[in-house]
Amino acid sequence: MTVSKFVNFHISNPLDLIILYKLLNKGDKICGETTREIKKQRKNGKIESKRVSLRICIEIEKKNVDSLMKNISFLGRIVWSSKDLDIIHKYHSIKVGVNSIVKIEKE
Repeated sequence: MTVSKFVNFHISNPLDLIILYKLLNKGDKICGETTREIKKQRKNGKIESKRVSLRICIEIEKKNVDSLMKNISFLGRIVWSSKDLDIIHKYHSIKVGVNSIVKIEKE
């Protein structure tokens, strides 16, 4: 049996955003719903791309807040993905706002 260190966090108001911003630091992990553009090169050399919805977890390297404190963006490297897309260790961001649900792991 494995024990999860993650906690679900529901952001229900702007105060929750402030708490989340102050709580999470570099090295912590956050998981959420996002989309990612996936590109594939065909045999004829043409590059085909499509946007895919998935859940990912990133190890936070930076965090940014918009000027009106409506959203926080967490940037880091992907450590887990719900789909096998060869994106582990690549950079991505998770944008969090009111009514978002995220999982967090504090180091």
